[in-house]
Amino acid sequence: MKTGEAITYEETGTAAGVTRTYLTTKAPFLGPDGEIGGVIGVALDVTERRAAEGELRRQKEILQTIVDHIPVMINFVDPSGRVQFINREWERVFGWSREETRTLDILTETYPDVRDHKRVAEYVRNPPPGWTDFRTRVRDGQILDTSWAMVVLSDGTRIGIGLDATDRKRAEAERERLHREVVASRAELEVLSRRLIEAQEAERAHLARELHDEIGQVLTTVNLTLEAVRARAGPAAADRLDESRRVVDRAIEQVRGLSLDLRPASLDLLGLEPALRAYLARQTAHAGLALEFTNSLGGERLPPTLETVCFRVVQEATTNVVRHARGTSLAVELIRTDGDVRVMICDNGAGFDVAAARERVLRGEGFGLAGMLERVHLFGGRIDIESTIGSGTTIRVQFPVAGGPESRPQ
Repeated sequence: MKTGEAITYEETGTAAGVTRTYLTTKAPFLGPDGEIGGVIGVALDVTERRAAEGELRRQKEILQTIVDHIPVMINFVDPSGRVQFINREWERVFGWSREETRTLDILTETYPDVRDHKRVAEYVRNPPPGWTDFRTRVRDGQILDTSWAMVVLSDGTRIGIGLDATDRKRAEAERERLHREVVASRAELEVLSRRLIEAQEAERAHLARELHDEIGQVLTTVNLTLEAVRARAGPAAADRLDESRRVVDRAIEQVRGLSLDLRPASLDLLGLEPALRAYLARQTAHAGLALEFTNSLGGERLPPTLETVCFRVVQEATTNVVRHARGTSLAVELIRTDGDVRVMICDNGAGFDVAAARERVLRGEGFGLAGMLERVHLFGGRIDIESTIGSGTTIRVQFPVAGGPESRPQ
């Protein structure tokens, strides 16, 4: 050891049967004769810090293992769209390895068309709520239909949750083809459309379960792990761990919202009235709407398919109110009579031209209204829409109680 030269190293010691780790710094000092008179040493006990670092590494390995086995694509991207992390399902679907994503401009590789590239770049900068569909080119040149939902962290990182929707899109394309072919045969059209709607409900239920059971549980596990690490971490790491927990809490809420929008489990377990009450309360609270909900079912369960159709009609109408009506209140009635069920949705928003909207449906536009009309008619119901621009909208739907098949979507 030279004069004035300090060295720093780690060492361990055992006292009362407990082994502790110390970060030690030692430096020599000169005596009166100008020679080294001794050594000054300072030791810092870093036992807890090293244990916390080890636990964080272990939890990171656990999280990586879980994420790599989730059957959905996950990627982390920065605001410019550059990939920072991908899981194995992303690698399997897209074809590029993690090492390749570090050097490639994946956004350009997957969306070479200028218009598609611009649309995706804007989506990454300002991701909307819910799911968004994209036509995506993968490494072997195939064009896949993908659906994405994105969560934005406080540091600007975007977490994308993706699904290969190619089979679903092909099914939807097949539905359109079949619709044109059987337009002359109303009975056959109704049978095919019912089956497709039930298949969509089955897919929604499956995706909702995947989000809730897989991603939701992973995020909950991460939160519990962070809480456990927080209890043992030093003051320097406490603030970062608290922020991480808040970020995970927000992600859990967003994943839960996506799952509920796809298909609330309460619809199958508890029935139409509890599912509608919870859905409307959540949507109106988020949109700042005053809600009036009237129900006369009294706990009665309706045929499963009829419950699903009623729920989807209210969901579509409520979505339109939240997105377009710019109103302040929403009233929903669910009335059971001896022979039928009646649903009314009323808002005080901007209103619209009903005749013009129906014309757009006939031209193949206005998919939200078209889907609502189709569901109602296919299951033996009647629908009446009253709206005037500037005076709100009232939708009345009536179904015979025996309408629709009795099988519950799985």
